[in-house]
Amino acid sequence: MKLSVAVPSKLVAALCFSHVTVEAGMFGYALCATACFVACNSATAACVAASGGVATPACIAADAECCGACVTGCAAGLVACFDETTTYAVSSKDENSIETTLLHELTPGDYVLTLDDTNTSRLAWTKVVDVKLHASTQGYDFVHIFTSEADLRVTNDHIVIIDEMASASVATQACEIGKEDAMHAIDTTGEIDKGTAEVVNIEPYRASTKVELVTESGTVLAFGADGKHGLFVTTVCNTYVTDGASMQLGNLLSSYRMDHGFSANLIEVADVSTGDGDVDIKPVPNDKTAAA
Repeated sequence: MKLSVAVPSKLVAALCFSHVTVEAGMFGYALCATACFVACNSATAACVAASGGVATPACIAADAECCGACVTGCAAGLVACFDETTTYAVSSKDENSIETTLLHELTPGDYVLTLDDTNTSRLAWTKVVDVKLHASTQGYDFVHIFTSEADLRVTNDHIVIIDEMASASVATQACEIGKEDAMHAIDTTGEIDKGTAEVVNIEPYRASTKVELVTESGTVLAFGADGKHGLFVTTVCNTYVTDGASMQLGNLLSSYRMDHGFSANLIEVADVSTGDGDVDIKPVPNDKTAAA
């Protein structure tokens, strides 16, 4: 990228370009960063003009700071995330532990409850690969999805799962979900029951933090604070489904796992299709955690 100012600012341009080449492997990053860098360059040009046509050290430093903010902001913007303060998972570290845990308190190697995407009547454990807390003074766009069974707070580009019932589940960005769409839901109060939850309302809001969760399966059951009512969602970054589009869930997760070298590696807990009788949620066996 070439700055529209004198030679010294070409050094700053080179700095910006190096960030693009490092991060451009993430789909969409280059477009975001390029637009941001153009804005930085315009600000630098104004600084130089105000300095009598001289690219002063102050102008160059301001441009470098601006470019750095582009790198951080655009990279974080590609990550579809959960609300830090309201989203929980039912987790297990070993055969002696089952807890209801805020997502940002999870650590790699923990296991969290999810559903088997090939048969959503099966409750299973999936391994946590990574957890990151992102923060921004500008904030992030979220949607609060209310359903008949549970609620969910995710960034508006988070990929959620719609239960089409008569056909395969589909994945779409949270901002595309609508009232009367159905989501896979789990109720663990007494008898564990797998059912569907109808979306009844969607409210946008902004928050200054978000939690990025990566699991091997690419999915998780996101619970409220009581750890009893959960919704089946992906942990997949938003580059797989573009604005206004949808994708078969199986195809999405196959691409995700192939791209990241993951396999589902689900540890089945129980078949929860009927809700007949109490079902014990057993922790992850020690031989599984030792092999992780």
